[in-house]
Amino acid sequence: MSHFTTIKTELRNLAAVESALRRLGFNYERGGTIEDYYHNTLEVDLRVHIPGPRPVGFRHNQSSGVYELVGDWFGGDTSQEEFMTSLTHHYAREQVRESLERQGVDLSRVKEREEPDGSVVFEVPLDEDQMETMIGG
Repeated sequence: MSHFTTIKTELRNLAAVESALRRLGFNYERGGTIEDYYHNTLEVDLRVHIPGPRPVGFRHNQSSGVYELVGDWFGGDTSQEEFMTSLTHHYAREQVRESLERQGVDLSRVKEREEPDGSVVFEVPLDEDQMETMIGG
C-alpha cells in the first residue's frame, strides 16, 4: 500500500509555483520521480526538496488543468498543511506580480508590504499614460 497523498489545488501556473518555492527557499527541479516509504515511485512535473526524508512533487492534472501536490509526508519535518499554506500565499503574490508585469508595470518600482494579518499590499506607482487608461481618457 502506497503512502502517496494527493492534494487538490488551484495552482495552474507552474512558473508562479517555482517563484513561490524560490521565495520560500525550497530547492526544486523540473521533472523526475518521487518515492514513498515503501519505495513506490511516481513521475512528477516538479520535484521539491522539503525538510524530511523524501521530496514531494507537483503533477499536472490534465482534466482539471491544475497542478496537484503529491507526496508521502510520513516522518517528514514539514506538514502538508503548513507547506500548502505558505506556498499558496506566495503563489498568489507571484500571480499579482505577473499580472502587473503583463500590464506594463515596472516591477522594480512596486513596493510590497505585508500586513500584520498576513495580507499583502502592493503599492504601484502609475505614470500619466497608465492613469489615462484607467480613467478611460
